[in-house]
Amino acid sequence: AEAMELVVSMLKKDPAQRCSVSKVLTHVWMEKKGPRAQVIPIKPGLIKNLVQFRSLNKLKRASLNTMVSLLPEAQIKALRAIFISMDTNGDGTLSLSELKDRRAKAAFIDQEKVDVEVPPNCDRDFTYTEFLAATFDRRRYLTERACRAAFACFGKNGDGAISMSELASGKLLGHLSLEE
Repeated sequence: AEAMELVVSMLKKDPAQRCSVSKVLTHVWMEKKGPRAQVIPIKPGLIKNLVQFRSLNKLKRASLNTMVSLLPEAQIKALRAIFISMDTNGDGTLSLSELKDRRAKAAFIDQEKVDVEVPPNCDRDFTYTEFLAATFDRRRYLTERACRAAFACFGKNGDGAISMSELASGKLLGHLSLEE
């Protein structure tokens, strides 16, 4: 009966009468029977890799983002589960506070000190794609085929080279300064 009440309140046509997300999450049925967030064990170095990702230059970050977007679902399934477990507020990004919270939980669960300092360049949230690009197993999945596919995304004219104009005109890198 509680589940039916919840579903009915979520299906109202009028948005003003429809149950909000916060009310859904705090509904009696969700509290009793709803899925609980899991703390999935993470491999040592995962948070460190995530933090170090921000220190890479824009081209390398964009290349890794491109390559990870080409990976099949089976190869990113475990990382997605870790991301979801770390994204405690469910907004689709990992904030500095969520990273610190996860670092503390990892130290508590694994009974070992997790000594990753979060530098200032991590002051903005990590997107899901950034998380994947920073943490996927590069030794295993960076094949020649994946690298060629990523290269093709940057080298638009197919001449086998990436020119400065192709980099500057691409959307993969965003705005670049002359030095970059």
